[in-house]
Amino acid sequence: MIYVVGSQGRLGAALSAQLEPEAVCTPHRSVYESWWEDSAASRIAKWFESSPAGSTVIVASGILDPRAPAEQIKKVNVALPTRIAEGASMAGLRVLTLGTIMEHLEDSSNAYIQSKIALGRTVTEMAASGDNTVHAQLHTLYGGGPPAPHMFLGQMLSALRKRTTFNMSPGHQLREYHHVEDLAAALIRLIDQPVTGITTISHGSPTSLRDLALYIYEQLDQPGNLVLSALPEPANDNFNRAFPRPDWLSGVRFRPQASGVSDYLKEMLALPPLNS
Repeated sequence: MIYVVGSQGRLGAALSAQLEPEAVCTPHRSVYESWWEDSAASRIAKWFESSPAGSTVIVASGILDPRAPAEQIKKVNVALPTRIAEGASMAGLRVLTLGTIMEHLEDSSNAYIQSKIALGRTVTEMAASGDNTVHAQLHTLYGGGPPAPHMFLGQMLSALRKRTTFNMSPGHQLREYHHVEDLAAALIRLIDQPVTGITTISHGSPTSLRDLALYIYEQLDQPGNLVLSALPEPANDNFNRAFPRPDWLSGVRFRPQASGVSDYLKEMLALPPLNS
C-alpha cells in the first residue's frame, strides 16, 4: 500500500493518479492535520500499524511560498513530515519526504529552503539509525494546474497573459524543469529502490533561465516583451552545477524541458485566469 499524505496538491494528485486504485490510500486532511504535534508519533504509529507489509508513506504536503508565516512553514514543512517519518517508521513502513535541490545552497536565507534543509538532516539521521527513510531533493515542477504566482513561471505567465514586459535577471541560473507527471513516475520508481537518506531526482540536463525564457518568448510570439538583465543576478544561486541522473532512474522518461514548459504555458494561456 502507498499512502499519499497531501493528495490534494498537484504532486500528490499526480502520484495518486499513477498508482492502482487498490494500492493507494489518500488520508483526508482531517486525519493528519494534527500530526505535526510533538506527541503525535505514537498516534501516527497506531494509525499505520495494520498496514500491509512493505507499505510506503509519501509526504507530499508542504508550503512552497517562502513569504508564508515562518511558524506555519516550520509546522507543515518540518514538524509534520518529521512526526510522520517517526510514527510510520515505528510501524515498519518506508517513508519518502520531499525536499528541494536548492538545499545545496545552505547559506540561503529563504525560509522554504531552510525548512527543507532541516527536514533533510532529520531524515538522514533517521536513515543512519536504521530507519527506512529517504528525502528526495526535487527540481522545479510544472504542470498539474496553473503555476504559483510567486514562482518564475507564475510571474512569466502573468506577463504573457497581459502582453506586458517581463523583467528578469541576466538569467544565468541553472534549472531543471520536471513535469509533475514525470516526477510522479520517478518517485514511484524510488519506492522500490534500496536508497535511504538524501537522494536527488535529476535528469541531468539543466538549462539556464535565460535560454528557457528566450525559447518561451520566441515560441509564444512575444520576444520583444522579454527584458533580460533588468534585475540583478541573485548572489546565491546555482550557476554551474549539473546534478547527475541516478542510475535507478533508467527508463523513466522526462519530457524535453524547453518545449515542455512552453507547451504548458500555451495551455495555461488558453484558460481564463483564476481571478476572472
